[in-house]
Amino acid sequence: MTGNSNGDLFDRSNPAMAAFAQASDTLLADAVASGGVPGVVAAPTNADHTFYKGAAGLRALDQAASMDAQTVMWIAAMTKPVVAACAMRLVEQGRIGLDDQAAKIIPELGQFRVLTGWESNGQPITRPPNTAITLRNPLTHSAGFVYDTWNAEMPRYHKRMGMAPRRSSSVCSLMAASVERNGAQSNRLKHRSMVVASRA
Repeated sequence: MTGNSNGDLFDRSNPAMAAFAQASDTLLADAVASGGVPGVVAAPTNADHTFYKGAAGLRALDQAASMDAQTVMWIAAMTKPVVAACAMRLVEQGRIGLDDQAAKIIPELGQFRVLTGWESNGQPITRPPNTAITLRNPLTHSAGFVYDTWNAEMPRYHKRMGMAPRRSSSVCSLMAASVERNGAQSNRLKHRSMVVASRA
């Protein structure tokens, strides 16, 4: 099933736009019919115009609600370019600095501890980080955060501390992991030597 939400900037009465829209509708419908995705939305834009709005499929496989241009979605890592652009605008305006401590903006970022190992009883061993996380670190992927899918220590820490998995989006689990950063090495991550850090 395909549905389109027409806005002021998208006019199917224009022959060229109508042809583009028809091809786009078919592309989205085919993606759903082939089993590639349960549902999909597309809305190509530039700074001035939205050229097309289209949707196909279902919002969820276990629901009858159709996907449409108003469907709210989890966009995951696509938040990064949005936040990065906003942060850099604030840097340009002199309101924040790249080397400011990130904890001034998000206090939880000052509460991390480095996981160095495990006690014989399974209790995590932690210590304070060598350097504070600055705004520059998360913007350049050098803050040291890990994904539980790629770091075996993170699920173990979550389980031991009774924390929800990172994907639950709870604040505690979202802010729970970091690998060591070494100021003497220009804050480059030591992925293979130190593993995870966690909030105390």
